Amino acid sequence: MIDLKLSAGDQVELECAVLDELRIRQVKTKYADIAQWGEWRVLQGKILHGVQWSYVGEEICDDEGEVIGMDFPDGIDCQIDCSWIEEKNYENS
Repeated sequence: MIDLKLSAGDQVELECAVLDELRIRQVKTKYADIAQWGEWRVLQGKILHGVQWSYVGEEICDDEGEVIGMDFPDGIDCQIDCSWIEEKNYENS
C-alpha cells in the first residue's frame, strides 16, 4: 500500500512533503494519538521510497502509565528517522 503520492523531486522535497503531511494529519485527525511513529511507502514520481518517521512531543499517559496521545506545547513537530529507495521504476500493478 502506498501511503503518500508525490510528484517527482529530490530527497529534500520528499522529506518536506512527508513532514507537511504528518502535520496536516495531526491537525485534522490527532494522528499522533494513534501513531507516534511509523513507516510509510511514498511514491515520488516513479521512485518508491520507504520512510520511517516519528512525532516529537510530550507523551500523554493514562493512570497506568500507558501512552494515550501526544502533546505539542511548542507546535506540532516531527522528524524523518531514515528513508531508502525500495524501487526506482515503480509501476502500479
